[in-house]
Amino acid sequence: VSGHGVGAGIVMGMLKSSARTLLRSSPSVQQLLTDLNVVLSDLTKPNMFATMAIVRLSPGGAFEFGLAGHLPIFHFRAASADVIDHPNQSLPLGIEPDERFEIGGATLARGDTLLLITDGLMEVQDAAGREFGLAALRELFRKNATRPLAEVRDAILAAASAHGKQVDDQSLVLIRAR
Repeated sequence: VSGHGVGAGIVMGMLKSSARTLLRSSPSVQQLLTDLNVVLSDLTKPNMFATMAIVRLSPGGAFEFGLAGHLPIFHFRAASADVIDHPNQSLPLGIEPDERFEIGGATLARGDTLLLITDGLMEVQDAAGREFGLAALRELFRKNATRPLAEVRDAILAAASAHGKQVDDQSLVLIRAR
């Protein structure tokens, strides 16, 4: 959610509550983003918005994803030991009430891992003002992606901490196909 403090917390609470309610009817990823966008557009000030990443897993490894102004999803492919990006192609929630959200899909093979991050990890700055950045995060993920998930998490958080002081939330989600 854009901003900090009570206002941002209230918007996050509204968004989370709306998502939980909408998920009860099992909407498509696109419908969920569309409905959340309308809710946020109707209930917030013009300068308030939220980014969001959604991943819906299916049996057999297929997954669908939608990104609303969010950073790309990193996808480590175990068979080739490379990382591909599933990029964002849509505005954040709450900016344009009529936004049509792009939805993507792919398949997780055994050992593949997805990484979703918040911008607080990549925006950490060193003493010279240089950001840690997406490229460094992608490479760090590639080098560590075959390790146990807790170790991948710890390596990413430690590298961000070593790069500079945390000034924004730092969240990550790891999903691995077994």
